[in-house]
Amino acid sequence: MLTLSGEGEIPDRDGITPWFDQMVNIKTIVVGEGITKIGKGVFLGLENVTSASLPEGLKSIDDGAFD
Repeated sequence: MLTLSGEGEIPDRDGITPWFDQMVNIKTIVVGEGITKIGKGVFLGLENVTSASLPEGLKSIDDGAFD
């Protein structure tokens, strides 16, 4: 499971993500309350994800966030 927490926007992906080495093991994404935007390419390459939980306060998801 990949859990993201904090406040504000998750910026566009720029290079390798901190979870790169675990990409094949990630099946669930949980975006915590306080996150307001998911940038382009943030979840790029997470091909085994079967579910995602998004917070009520999320205002936008950029194109390609889940490519």
